Amino acid sequence: MTEFCPESSVSEDFLRRLNRQAALARVPVAGSLELTSRCNFQCVHCYLRHDEKDMPLSRIRSLLDQIAGAGCLFLLLTGGEPLLRADFPEIYEYAARKGLLLTVFTNGSLIEDATVELFRRIPPQAVDITLYGASAETYRVVTGRGEGFEEVRSGIEKLRGAGVRVKLKAVMLRQNEQDLPAIEKLARDFGTSFRMDPVIFSRLNGDRDPLTFRVDPEKAVQLEFSSPRRAADWKKHFERASGMTPSGRLFSCGAGVTSFHIDSTGKLQPCIMTPYIHYDLNSGSFADGWHRISEAVTARDIPENWVCGGCRCRPLCGICPGYAWFETGAEDKPADYLCKLGQTRYMYLLEGAEDANRKKESEKTVSEA
Repeated sequence: MTEFCPESSVSEDFLRRLNRQAALARVPVAGSLELTSRCNFQCVHCYLRHDEKDMPLSRIRSLLDQIAGAGCLFLLLTGGEPLLRADFPEIYEYAARKGLLLTVFTNGSLIEDATVELFRRIPPQAVDITLYGASAETYRVVTGRGEGFEEVRSGIEKLRGAGVRVKLKAVMLRQNEQDLPAIEKLARDFGTSFRMDPVIFSRLNGDRDPLTFRVDPEKAVQLEFSSPRRAADWKKHFERASGMTPSGRLFSCGAGVTSFHIDSTGKLQPCIMTPYIHYDLNSGSFADGWHRISEAVTARDIPENWVCGGCRCRPLCGICPGYAWFETGAEDKPADYLCKLGQTRYMYLLEGAEDANRKKESEKTVSEA
């Protein structure tokens, strides 16, 4: 899973400098809070358990007090489907009053007029909505609710009409891969940003069935690089990451150093992918829990002769100890699917560079003639 990246109108350079300073002091500047594991969709690939009991409003307020006091600035409100909570407006307003800059992850099917007014009155950094298809039939196959497609379209239109910032994304599945170009067109028609992600992992209970829904790596990368903007973003990321000095830590992201995740039961983790590193906030404070999970993460060094250490594709695979643990049972063992994604992206970037060189040589020959 990719590192949580807070939505903000401030510059990318400022965020990088902020993260660097926060990492030095181990300040949890960004986090995600799972308000519920319940959902009105039953997506075939979902990793969550849906039988957990929600924390009461009073407990969530206490956690918001603590994480704001610890220095958190960016907070993602997620689920399950967070808008299923009748007290979502109270949670949202309380978090905003604490000075937290909020992003909301939602499936977009429960956007009512009152929700739109809430977001108009107290604007989030973004409302981030996942599109599962470009038709009612694909929504039926993926989410179990064909009517969800029109509900989501209506919700997006309401938010856009009110001037609320919306971001759209799609998860790549065998069940919706034929819809992905049309999903991206929907995003363009709505005038929003768009991203797609091929990474699917096992359910938190160990069920590996979702892995059968993965799109073939070659097809996934072909879809990624079908957009010149995304291709340019991958090139920029590769060049920047390749020029960085390795930290020596197994966790190269911000998990447990500048960012955290709290699940719907009150369990604090470095990120959603690391349930095996956790602290029960029902038995102690956020400050104590943060110290403990941060120590656990920073103590994990890259092992000697690590197979990923000298890999040229490492900046492109989305390497993640948590994902590796889910996939292979070991944090330092590469996940085959991520390896194939990284290798294929590398070949696409390499071929792009070679095409550019051939074009330059051709233009030079013509000019000399």
